[in-house]
Amino acid sequence: WVQERVVAQRRMAFAEELLAAERMRADAEAARDAEVLSEAIDQIAEIEERVARDRLGSLASDIARVRRDDVPAAARRLMAAHASSRRVLEIQFEGESGFGTGVTQNFYSCVANELQRAAADTTAVGADGAKRPPVWLGAAGGDGG
Repeated sequence: WVQERVVAQRRMAFAEELLAAERMRADAEAARDAEVLSEAIDQIAEIEERVARDRLGSLASDIARVRRDDVPAAARRLMAAHASSRRVLEIQFEGESGFGTGVTQNFYSCVANELQRAAADTTAVGADGAKRPPVWLGAAGGDGG
C-alpha cells in the first residue's frame, strides 16, 4: 500500500509533463502527423518509465546503438548476440539523443514493419533464382536451418 502511494505521488509530480505529452499525442493523431506522434509516444513512455523505475528500481540493461538505415541487419545481429542474456536490451539510434523505452519500442516497430514488408514482397528471390522465404523463416522453411 505504501509503495502504491509513493507511485501515485511520483505520478502526480510528472502529471503536468504527462498531460502535455498526451495533448501532443492527441494533436498529432488528429493531424495524422506520424513524426510528432512518434515523439509524443516516446515522451509518454519516458515519463511512465521514470514512474515505474521509482516503483521497481532500475533493471540491468544493455544499450545498443544502431543506424536507422540498418535496422533489419542490426536486429539480426542484436538478436543473435543478445539471445542468451537476461538483461533488458535498450536501443539508441546513432546521431539521435532519444533514449529509453519509447526509442526501443520504435526500433522493434521498425523491425516488425520490415518483416511485414518482406513477407508481402512477392518478387523477392535468392541468388539461385528461387523465391526467398520470409525473413523469419530459415531456408529449410521454419526450423531456422
